[in-house]
Order: sequence, then C-alpha cells, then structure tokens
Amino acid sequence: MASTPQPNHRTTEDQNPSRPPLSLPRSLRYFLFAILSFTIISLGSSLVARWLNLGLPYTFPGLFGPRSFLADFFVFRERFYLFGTQAFFHRLEDFMYPPAMVLPIEAFYATSHPFWGFFILLLASGVFFTLCFFQVLRQRGLAAPTAALVAFSVAIASYPYLHLLQRGNTEVFIWIGVTLGLWSFYRGHYAWAAICFGLATALKLYPFIFFSLFLPRRRYREIVLGAFITVALTLIALRALSPDIAYAFHWDLNQLQAFGKYYAASTWDLGYDHSFFGLIKFVTLPWQPDLTPLIRPYTWLVAVTCLALYFGRIWKLPPANQILILSVLSISIPPVSYDYTLLSLYAPLAILCVLALRLPDDQQRILIPYFLLFAVILTPQSYIVFHGARFGAQLRALCLLALLILALRKPLPAEATAA
Repeated sequence: MASTPQPNHRTTEDQNPSRPPLSLPRSLRYFLFAILSFTIISLGSSLVARWLNLGLPYTFPGLFGPRSFLADFFVFRERFYLFGTQAFFHRLEDFMYPPAMVLPIEAFYATSHPFWGFFILLLASGVFFTLCFFQVLRQRGLAAPTAALVAFSVAIASYPYLHLLQRGNTEVFIWIGVTLGLWSFYRGHYAWAAICFGLATALKLYPFIFFSLFLPRRRYREIVLGAFITVALTLIALRALSPDIAYAFHWDLNQLQAFGKYYAASTWDLGYDHSFFGLIKFVTLPWQPDLTPLIRPYTWLVAVTCLALYFGRIWKLPPANQILILSVLSISIPPVSYDYTLLSLYAPLAILCVLALRLPDDQQRILIPYFLLFAVILTPQSYIVFHGARFGAQLRALCLLALLILALRKPLPAEATAA
C-alpha cells in the first residue's frame, strides 16, 4: 500500500513575514457570501414570524425562547447538589452520559456560582477558537482585516455555537477535546491528539472513531495512550460517584439505556436530529411505527458499513479527507445526534480554509462544493419550517451525506497535505 501523505506542517513560506498578504481565495469568497446570506435570511424569517405572531422558531438561537437560557445545564441542578450522597442515585433519568461526564459538571456545581462559571466557559471557548482561527488565517498569509472578517463572520453565523451558548449544553467539553485533537493530529502532534481524543471519548462515546486516524500511520502507541486516558478517566469518575465502582457502573449503564429508550427511537425532537437514523424516522413518520427494534440492527449495519468503508477507501485517502469523513461519521451514525454535535465540524472546516489558501485560483472550484455544504449545515435554518414542523435537521442530514460522499470520492489535492 502506498504511504499515506503526512499532515501539513508550517513551511518556510508560512514563516516568512515579508510575503505580500494573500487575497481571499474564490472558494472562501463563496463560503463567506453563503454563510452571511443564509444567516440574514434566517434572522429575517424569525423576525417576521415574531411580528406576525407565528411563533418563535427554536431553530434560530436568537435568545427569543423563554426559559431557555442555560436550560440544558440547569437540568442537572437538583441531582448534582446531592453529589456524594446516596440520594444522587435516586432521581429520575436526567444524566444520560458516560460516567466521566460527572467530573466537569460537578467541578462547576461545586462552586458558589455554577451557572455563571459555565456560561463564562461557553463564551471563552467561542472567543478562544475564533482567535485561533484568525491566527491560522494570518499565518497562511491573509491580511489582518481579511482574516478578521472571515473569522468573525464564521463566529456570528455559527448556529451550533449560538445554540450551545443559549442552551448551555455539555457538548462544549466534547467540542474542546475533539477540535484540539483534530488540529493536533493535522499538525503532526500525535501524542497530544491521542490525549484529546481519549478525554473526549471518556465524556461521550462517539469521538472514539478518531482513533482510526492513527492506524494508517502505524501509530499504535497513540491508540493505546488514548484508550488508557479513556479508561483511567472513567475509573476515576466511577470512584468519585461511589466507593462501590461496580454499583456506580451499573447505575450509569441504566442511564445510558434510558437514553436509547427515550430518545433514540423517539420522533418528538426530530427537527433537531441530523443523524442518518433520523432520516429513517422521518421517512416512516406517516406510519408512526415503533422503531425501537431497529436500533440494534441499525447499529450493527452501520458498524459493518463503516469498517468496510474505512479499510476499502478511507484508509487510502489524504489526511484532510480522513479527518472530514470521520468528523461527519462521528455526528451522523449514532441513532440520534442533536444540533450541538455539529461543533465537531469546525476543525475540518478550518483545515479546508488552510487548503483554500494554498491552492491556485484554477483549482479553487474543487473546494467550492465542500464550502457550500458547510454553509448550509452550520448556519441557522429557521426558514425550513412548514405548517409548524421543522425540517432543518433533515436538510442537514442530507447535506452531511452529500459531504461524506464528496469526501469519499474526491481526494483533496496532494499539494495541500504534503509535509
């Protein structure tokens, strides 16, 4: 098998401050126009709906919704004020995460102002990644005003982040781990990438798929390191839950099973579920079947399909394609995947921007379909509402499927991923 191209590293050209600043590539101009246009249309439709008393579309996180501020974090309040007592385990199912998630949540609830502390983390993470994106664009030759325009436009048009900021969801921890891990991997810092993937996998299961990035490079030590981080953090969390680790494990397992029972086959939140299984739920909605028996066969079918895709195709693709494909799979193959998980797409988006700044103008058309699909997926879609029913998630699922097929079929230019 031919050797896999290595991730992109800074070149002498990147480090030369005397280079004239680059103009914005054509593909990025298309992307900028698309995200701003879709956001303006969405905001306009939300304001018109409010003016005409047609309701407040939840799909635009303009902080219009009453009692929605930090609602996803607020739901843990009663349980985590009982942390360390037996009463912690007696509440109804409202903690449907792997055990390690108790650690960051309890870290905030142990403070005197958990909600403000968590909100500051949400704000800081958005500012941090925006500044990092700006710095990446600057290092690749964009003038400061142009780089600031792109970074700020992506930030204000970011539906997943604004939604996260409004609802206060714990997906912020996964976003931080996955984004730092993917960028570390792309820059060749494999040990740091493994640590980040291990932390993210301990908090929520789906980032484990990124360990497969190490296989074509024979980085088996990094896989072991990441798995060790996941297991160690899980054991620490179980011990923090209870001196009886086995009891804590079975309790958490019941919580995870409750998630499948209440959400995986449910259609009540279908407008925000961009999983591929959500498309099945959408197509079968007129007959309202009970899809619970399909969840296990679907999971096995997806696992076999992904293995066949990986060893038959993904394995041989350039790193940028691998990162993009695995990012899409990580947020679309679970039986249910809500809008917060779209945050994991910002690392591959940043990598695409880096590639755009490296390609000559006559090759920019290669990236335009990628950017247009990202523009649809990552912007608000409050205009995709018919007769009170929201279909934004289904449009996103179709775009994710198109993005997956595109990345599988068309390798990104080798020049952009050469060391």
